[in-house]
Amino acid sequence: MRTGRGAVESEALAVTAAGRVGRRARWRPRGDEWAGYLFLLPAVALTLAFVVWPIVQSFRLSLFEWNGYAEPTFVGTRNFAAIARGTSYRDALAHNLIFMVGYTFFEVAIGFVLAALLNTRVRGVVLFRTIFFLPVVIPTAVAALLWGMVLSPQLDPFSAFFEGVGLPFLAHPWLGDSDTALYAVTAIAVWKNVGVSMIIYLAAMQDIPAELLEAASIDGAGVVRRLRHIVFPLLRPITVVLVVLSVIFSMRTFDIVWALTRGQIREALEMVSTLIVRTAFDYHEFGLAAALAVVLFLIILVLAIAQVAMMERGAER
Repeated sequence: MRTGRGAVESEALAVTAAGRVGRRARWRPRGDEWAGYLFLLPAVALTLAFVVWPIVQSFRLSLFEWNGYAEPTFVGTRNFAAIARGTSYRDALAHNLIFMVGYTFFEVAIGFVLAALLNTRVRGVVLFRTIFFLPVVIPTAVAALLWGMVLSPQLDPFSAFFEGVGLPFLAHPWLGDSDTALYAVTAIAVWKNVGVSMIIYLAAMQDIPAELLEAASIDGAGVVRRLRHIVFPLLRPITVVLVVLSVIFSMRTFDIVWALTRGQIREALEMVSTLIVRTAFDYHEFGLAAALAVVLFLIILVLAIAQVAMMERGAER
């Protein structure tokens, strides 16, 4: 009995040792794997230097009071307490959330509709794809200058159009009025970037097997039903990616607002990103600006994780 138990224990030890050796051998890179790691090294180094390290520094600086010149003073969570108490910070966050909801919904929805309309073989479809994608390649500063001129009270062709067709209540200085400026900026941002969603959806739609759509059409399903019950469910993973990217973009949007207002941010258009820049470089409160950046980073992270979780849960159902 002892001999048998000893043999079993020896065999188990031998198997364990062999497994450890095997694992060590599997983790040892070969020559071609070392080449792969060397190719990845520049990207990893740049990511650590320009993404990870600034994030770490922002977290550290958020615990200090610093005007950019003198020695930083450790204040703990005082900057975060000031953000929680300040109404201007809450207003900026509210503007970001309103912009996020409007931009994400319309950018993804309009992109899907345009892709569905352009996923045909009619004459001139390539021209329309180019036209709808053209705003994406226009620089933000140029687009902001263009829309600033179009929506100026001196020009404003939209007001003239609405008055001409008998809808004078829509003739309104949308960008100049504080009550509607945020919605005007949202519409401009959607116009600027909807081509990205359109192209991504269009590429995904062209990969859907034509047999599925033909079978549904033979069974009597119309265009809307095919889009709703076949195309959209198959594109759910694409929709998840687009929604998350839109949320991230809308929560950290800066350039379109700054360019439209030429740096003279009005209270109705104050975003968290613009408030961070003004707090740091106008008020010289770099610690408070870093705390705002940390808060914005955490909000974006939570929203992205929550959206992915909800989308995956819906897909499982």
